[in-house]
Amino acid sequence: MLWEVLNAKKTFTNAVLNICRLIEATDPLPLKSTHLALIQRLGASTYAIDDLPDQTDALNTLYAELQERVKEGFAAVERGAPRIFAVLPAHDSDPRLEQLPSVPI
Repeated sequence: MLWEVLNAKKTFTNAVLNICRLIEATDPLPLKSTHLALIQRLGASTYAIDDLPDQTDALNTLYAELQERVKEGFAAVERGAPRIFAVLPAHDSDPRLEQLPSVPI
């Protein structure tokens, strides 16, 4: 039973890693950083073993769509935009927060 769970989780984790590697190797970024943080947190979440194939399939679909965005030149930020490393609590990873600095006060 344990190996079945670990193997199922491995394919899910690999799907998350594929997305992360694509983002790391791409300029301009096809996703904003908070969206990537949400995807990375999925790897740390627990799921019922029966749900993992569906979750993995969804991530693989997202990966394919991101590859297509990269080929088409779609970007969430400008080419050459600085990549800033930030460690925030999970509640601070709301994608709506990315727009706050550009909103006039």
